[in-house]
Amino acid sequence: MPTGMAEADIVEPIDLSMETLKQLPSNVIVPMYDRDGKENQPDLYICHIGVGGFFRSHQCEYMDDLLNRDTTLQSHADPREKWGYCGIGLMEVINQRESSQ
Repeated sequence: MPTGMAEADIVEPIDLSMETLKQLPSNVIVPMYDRDGKENQPDLYICHIGVGGFFRSHQCEYMDDLLNRDTTLQSHADPREKWGYCGIGLMEVINQRESSQ
């Protein structure tokens, strides 16, 4: 057991979903914005196409910070448009292509 941790500090891992976010301890930061509501689906997306998730994970962190700061993060061109994030991983495509050959 790591130094300074009591046995009560150890928490069993859970699969993350909108439902299980409610089970997380109060000191865990969770999204303050609606991620499930159909009426709040983004109109515009920032799309990252890449081979790995390193950059995408950092970009998502910044996007999450912005959305938590302003839950109506909107386009400057049209204030009715809401932004979202889409990540496309090329490694999955490459692995699928290689496995089918």
